[in-house]
Amino acid sequence: MAATLEEPPVKQATALEKLLGSDYTIQHEMWSNIHWTDRGIARLQHTIGFLKGLSMCGKEELAAELAESLCSNLAWLNDYGGIVEIDMAEEGRGYGGGILKTPAYRVVLSDDGTFGGFGVLWYRYVSVKKWREHCEKNPGNENEGWQWWQQRLYEEGKCRKELDLHRYYYPILDGKEAERMDSEVIRYSYSMNGGLLFHGFGNQTFSVDLGQAMGKKTFWSIHT
Repeated sequence: MAATLEEPPVKQATALEKLLGSDYTIQHEMWSNIHWTDRGIARLQHTIGFLKGLSMCGKEELAAELAESLCSNLAWLNDYGGIVEIDMAEEGRGYGGGILKTPAYRVVLSDDGTFGGFGVLWYRYVSVKKWREHCEKNPGNENEGWQWWQQRLYEEGKCRKELDLHRYYYPILDGKEAERMDSEVIRYSYSMNGGLLFHGFGNQTFSVDLGQAMGKKTFWSIHT
């Protein structure tokens, strides 16, 4: 009987290896629900360069720990609030109804101005029904409540992606899902702000003091 060779196990990319990947991979695959301003992505690339430098000068273990801390916090922000299921019948849309799924929040990261630190803006889903009621009450001024933050994001902050989402779902016709999908624009409104801050390597305070957490190698932390 001929011997069979087992396929070698697929090596999981470390957090540091993921960070050293392409800019496109970082933005569109790793954290697709995070939005970066131009300064925010520049801060990320500066931090990645710092981690690469540590790795090249014999500090691979420290670089890996730092990368894992940063990635885990970014993953938490990316999934913040989970997914909301919208009953389109209750929203008065979708003919007979249908369920539309969309992120409950969208998160914007900018440059906090501190070493390795990011400013964070949370935007929450706005009900389709409430948005339409707002438009009816404010004809011609549909974007009134969004203008200031939109200007800050797109003109001053140069946010790289639109916050609004086009989401697709199957309408309910005669009690059954239609074969043709329908779409709806999901809007997000400013909710709160905070920071994703780097506070040092365990014996310094760069931006915030976490006390006992510093002994647990909690390099990055999220604050509101």
